[in-house]
Amino acid sequence: MAFTLLQSTLFSKPSLFSHRRSFAFYIQLSFFATNSAFPSDKFRQPMASVLELGGVKIAKAGNMRDQHPLGILKNAIYDYFDGNHPNKFDKFDDLYPIVSTIVNFDDVFVPTDHVSRSYNDTCYVDSETVSRCHTSAHQAELLRGGHTHFLVTGVVYRKDSIDSTHYPVFHQMEGVRVFTLADWEASDTDATSYAMEDLKKCLEGDSFTENNLYEVIRGIAEDLVEEVKLIDNFTKKGMTSHCYRIAYRSMECSLTDEEINDLQETILCTLMYVFEFANKVEETEGD
Repeated sequence: MAFTLLQSTLFSKPSLFSHRRSFAFYIQLSFFATNSAFPSDKFRQPMASVLELGGVKIAKAGNMRDQHPLGILKNAIYDYFDGNHPNKFDKFDDLYPIVSTIVNFDDVFVPTDHVSRSYNDTCYVDSETVSRCHTSAHQAELLRGGHTHFLVTGVVYRKDSIDSTHYPVFHQMEGVRVFTLADWEASDTDATSYAMEDLKKCLEGDSFTENNLYEVIRGIAEDLVEEVKLIDNFTKKGMTSHCYRIAYRSMECSLTDEEINDLQETILCTLMYVFEFANKVEETEGD
C-alpha cells in the first residue's frame, strides 16, 4: 500500500497537570494498491529500528530494575521457582531481541501460512530477520545449549493498534522444562499425561502450606506474634483440618482482649480469602 497525505490539522489544548501544551494531530490519508506484496526495505528497517530502541528503553526501565512493578513481578516469579525448584531453573533476561525468522517461526513450528508471519503483524528488519514476536524465539537455541530448565524474560514486538490499551512493545516471560524418562516412568502414565499433570500442579500451586500460613500471620501481627503451633489435625472425607494456637506477646505493653480479638479477626478473614477455606479460631493466648 502507498499513502498520500491530503490534509493535516493541528489542535492544541492546555494540560491540567503542567504548563506544557498537549497536541492532537488529525491526518486524512488516502491509499492505493501497488504491485508489491510487501513494503520496501527502506520502510521496514526504520520501523524495526525504532521498535528496537523503544524496547531497549523499556527493558532498562522495567524488568531490569528491581523496584519497578515489572521487576517486582519478575523477581516474585523467580522466588517462586527458586523456592519450589532450588537451583534448577536458569534465568535469562538480557537476550538480544533481533532474531532470525528461523528461530522466531520455524523452530517453534509456526505454519508457513500463519498470519503472524505477515509483514502486517511482525516487525521485519529484512526478509530473514525480525524483532522477536515472543520469547519462544530463544527456546531452540537454549535447548541446543544444554539448558533443560529455564525462564526467559524480555520485551517482544508486534504491530498493533494505536490507542491507550495497545503498544507494539510489551513484556513476556515463559518457562521451559524438559522431562526425562526417569521423571515419569514410575508414574504409570504416558509422558504427555505426566507433563500435563505436573503443569497443572505448577499453575494451581499448593492451596495451603504452613510457611504460607506463617507469612500471612506475621504480615498482620508482625512482632506481636510469639508462636504459631499446630495442636491438632485430622483428615475426613478427603479434607484435612488443622487447629493452630497463636500466642501473642508485646515487649512494650500489656495487650488487651480487644486488641487480640481484632488481630484474630483480621487474620481469620485474610486466611479465608487467601486460601479459600472455612476456618475458626480455636484458642488464643496473649500477654
